[in-house]
Amino acid sequence: MKIRFVEWTYPEEYDFKAILRNAGLAHEVDSDEVMERVYDGGTRELKLNLELDTETGIITVVSSS
Repeated sequence: MKIRFVEWTYPEEYDFKAILRNAGLAHEVDSDEVMERVYDGGTRELKLNLELDTETGIITVVSSS
């Protein structure tokens, strides 16, 4: 069964440089530009729409806003 839920998170809790490096995207994506886009509009909260697969225990980000 898959359960969808919403989680509010704060971008300052994430190391975007490490996330991009670990995803193999560090040479393609500028982490400073990512941070500028995240903070554009004056908000520091990100709304994540998540899905939990109860059979595997894996949580997936479906979308964010």
